[in-house]
Amino acid sequence: MPKLKTKSACKRRFKLTGTGKLKRFGTAGHNHFMRNKTKRHNKAATKSHIVSDENATTIKKWMPFASKFRK
Repeated sequence: MPKLKTKSACKRRFKLTGTGKLKRFGTAGHNHFMRNKTKRHNKAATKSHIVSDENATTIKKWMPFASKFRK
């Protein structure tokens, strides 16, 4: 059986909440060219969101030691 490894991208982008849900930070498209986007879009892109259940199952497979990364 090979070693279980956590995907580095998931380690940086997701955290596990106290109830076991996954929280993602920010959204794509919030690094530059923000003056072309609406204020509403920019503000929404900075907030964290809960990942949908369908995607959470896949992401949790990529993070076998997810409780270790929770802070």
